Amino acid sequence: MLNTILFALQAVIYMTPLLNRLLHYDVRGFLFFLWVLSTMLLKVKVSAMLKEKHLYWFMVYAIWMLLMSLIGHSARPFMVQLAGIPCLAIPFVGYIVVNYYNTREQGLLFKILFLIISINLISNYYIGLTNPMYFDIEHMEGTDAYSSNAGSSSYVTSLSFLAAICFIIYYNTKVSSNKLPLLVSAFAIICYLLFFNPRATTAILLVIALVGIFVIHREPKSPRKVRQYYVRIFTLTLVVIIIALIPLFSLLENVDNERLASRFSDIQFILQGGSIYSLDNSSLAGRFLLGMTSLNTFFSSPLNFIWGVGDDVMIGKQYEFSDLLILGIGNHSQFLDMLAKYGLIGGIIFVNIIKGMSKWLKKFSENRSFNHYIDLFIFVFFFQSVLNNSFFSDLFIIIFIMFPILLISNNRDYEIITNKR
Repeated sequence: MLNTILFALQAVIYMTPLLNRLLHYDVRGFLFFLWVLSTMLLKVKVSAMLKEKHLYWFMVYAIWMLLMSLIGHSARPFMVQLAGIPCLAIPFVGYIVVNYYNTREQGLLFKILFLIISINLISNYYIGLTNPMYFDIEHMEGTDAYSSNAGSSSYVTSLSFLAAICFIIYYNTKVSSNKLPLLVSAFAIICYLLFFNPRATTAILLVIALVGIFVIHREPKSPRKVRQYYVRIFTLTLVVIIIALIPLFSLLENVDNERLASRFSDIQFILQGGSIYSLDNSSLAGRFLLGMTSLNTFFSSPLNFIWGVGDDVMIGKQYEFSDLLILGIGNHSQFLDMLAKYGLIGGIIFVNIIKGMSKWLKKFSENRSFNHYIDLFIFVFFFQSVLNNSFFSDLFIIIFIMFPILLISNNRDYEIITNKR
């Protein structure tokens, strides 16, 4: 129980936008240290834990980051890197919750995490009604929004994945009473993401996830019909895109959110044959340049290709397309940034983390058909990592702790129903 409470205190910090921005790393580090001490009382078998591939590669990533700072290869100080370890330790927390917590403790932790999410979502709804301009600020630091509980990119990303998880469980739960809470939670999140704090990348990936979940749910049971089904879906999707693309973007240009409308307008411009170099300093152009910066760094020399340039090598805030060959870290793509920071070694670590994440979630899958949902989930996470940052504490809590608890609970309910029959 002590272990549960100590992690719950950390979760309050990670999952509350205001505390996540303002609370000093010393507090987080102290709580994490106490949690580690309490974990020792559980007599965790380290050798068994490291057989989980995603845990092994998260540990390798943490050690590699610290080592690069220790030998002076990374500009980011060793103590600053050390402060990021609690985030990378969250998958280990998930392992302990699944293997060492009893049903009651798992349920309690889930309820606490869900309560934290609910309170913060209500808070963000209130901010959206009273100070909607807070969500339009690109860089919160130095503004009133920074000292509010307004959710930033990491918060929005985490909620979008939680909405997808709610729909996955909704379509697979055998307990009718669970369906309504899942549906209400998903729609509450989607309404917030659409009407209060919309982000173009998040919106696109969430749509892909939801459409994918629906398609998988409707998949025929007969293996012979599966291929025909997906051919029809693919053909229908192309037809819809061709017919509806231009009017859809025209509609999106007029949405009541300047940043979202601008992003979709830029995408429409490119799809209609325009050059990204003509977009000047738009948000989309900036995202492209930052990604290219990391990619250029990765390919800039054989040494950088293998070894990388280390962490915290940043480009300036001001950029132009004439500076396309500038080297550094774009800090806007988890995957590309890891390639630039740690070279091919970083890429190998990232790919193995993704593969391990898939195997971890599939451990709780009762049948092969459910694995398709996991594959879709990992697919969306990968593209999130290419288009944006993805190694967030709150997102890791949802993926490595809340999702497995939901899956375990769903499997347990299914067994109870089956036994009653």
